[in-house]
Amino acid sequence: MAVTEAVAPKARGLPGATVLQILPALAETPAARAAVDRAVALLRSGARVIVAAEEGPLNSELQSLGGEWVRLVTATTNPLSVTRNACISYIRGPRKKQPMQVGTSSLEQLVGEVKTRTQTLIRTETKDRFAALRAALDPDDQTLLILRIDRKLPWRDIARILEPTATTPEQLDRTSATLRKRLERLKDELRAQLK
Repeated sequence: MAVTEAVAPKARGLPGATVLQILPALAETPAARAAVDRAVALLRSGARVIVAAEEGPLNSELQSLGGEWVRLVTATTNPLSVTRNACISYIRGPRKKQPMQVGTSSLEQLVGEVKTRTQTLIRTETKDRFAALRAALDPDDQTLLILRIDRKLPWRDIARILEPTATTPEQLDRTSATLRKRLERLKDELRAQLK
């Protein structure tokens, strides 16, 4: 065996391997130029090369050499930040904006499924019954529902409005607890009347 054969490493190919390179942009920078050069070497060894970066002048060169380019808007190459940004881009991506192609039979099936899954409170007759029950409530109970359910006010603010004599934090906490219990009883009564 010759000395050159023992020392020289055997050439390894990378057929079937996929290599992803992440860059901020494919601009004329040393990092981007090195990424394109690495892509050429990897392509020659049989690997699939994907470069994820913002578009730049080296984009066309990479693609003409056989590399793939994926648009990735990022100012960092930190893997955690890149993953987070990619997930956000995927969620907000154009796939959500594409119109859904549905045939007439599929559409009728979809409409039927939506109707059967409609929640009880969404149905019009239930809403009408609930509105009638709510209108029949005591004015103080109606006010409590409006302040907490409709306006989503904090309990201390509701206590200040409904019980103006409660001024100390202890009094406000006690009044808030009483109002919470009152609202729970009121909701239970309304649920029972809706059934």
